[in-house]
Amino acid sequence: MDKLIPLHEEHRSCLEDILVSIAVFLEKEYEIMYTEAWNFNYLEWTILNPGNYGTRISEGEDKTLYYLKVYQGIEMKYRKELNKFSDIIMEIKKNDNKNNPIIVYFNEFYCPVSKYYNLENRLQPYLIIGLNKNQEYIQICNPNTKKIIQNISCKDFEKAYRYHVIVDSNNSYINNPDFYNLVTLSARKMLNGCKNKFDQMRFLADDLSVVFDLQLEGTINMDNTVQSEILNTFTYLTRRREQYSIFMNYISNKYDKGALEFADLMHTASKNWNIITNSMLRIFITKDWDSKKEFVANKIKSVADFEENVAIKILQYFK
Repeated sequence: MDKLIPLHEEHRSCLEDILVSIAVFLEKEYEIMYTEAWNFNYLEWTILNPGNYGTRISEGEDKTLYYLKVYQGIEMKYRKELNKFSDIIMEIKKNDNKNNPIIVYFNEFYCPVSKYYNLENRLQPYLIIGLNKNQEYIQICNPNTKKIIQNISCKDFEKAYRYHVIVDSNNSYINNPDFYNLVTLSARKMLNGCKNKFDQMRFLADDLSVVFDLQLEGTINMDNTVQSEILNTFTYLTRRREQYSIFMNYISNKYDKGALEFADLMHTASKNWNIITNSMLRIFITKDWDSKKEFVANKIKSVADFEENVAIKILQYFK
């Protein structure tokens, strides 16, 4: 795995960074994994759904692994049954010889290369690069935090280890997909239903303008950082729009250059959600919701209008 290069972009999660690094190493087209990155879900408050906004807003089903498997032959095989450290080492060596990358999940409380070492229990994926010749340490990398290969002793590895995933690459995948179906899939899903995804955004905006409890929706830590599910979701929605922009750019380069327009539009959609996210962050820090709620609500409605127009244009172009 010495030729595997850790790759990172701000619009990717820890696992996504690892998957892209692996896909590039295997010479696969990772952009296909963003086919359904554009999504949105909002559950209105009811007695059956009484949680805060953070629990009722989501980016929808994540089908990243599905598209990598079906259209690129990259499959994740979870291994949670190995308990002996010697068995784990043997599996690392065996798959290294096969050029099958391995992702290991650590409890970062016990991982010396993590900033959360001895501070917080967090389950985090790391990419295994290999063993040194004397098997004194294991080379690992988390591209999302540091694009460098780090060494962890076998003792620390064993302590932090929780389970691992073998990334298998095979030729059993759809090589010539119906790209017209793929490129319109998200647009069709966003527009589908009597309460489509854009209407759900508008319902969210209306609800936020009526009631929002800062204390219920987030907390400010000692270092002035904000812990909030709604902030995390807005950040993810921002990233997912950028990922869909990358997918459209991929379609433009591989199939139809007309998709470039939609790549640009979805990049704008990502920037719009970033404005909403940053506004919410300032609101939590300043604790001033009343004077800002109208701006946030109106911005979400304008985003809904913008994205709905993009979806309609996509279906008109690729009909």
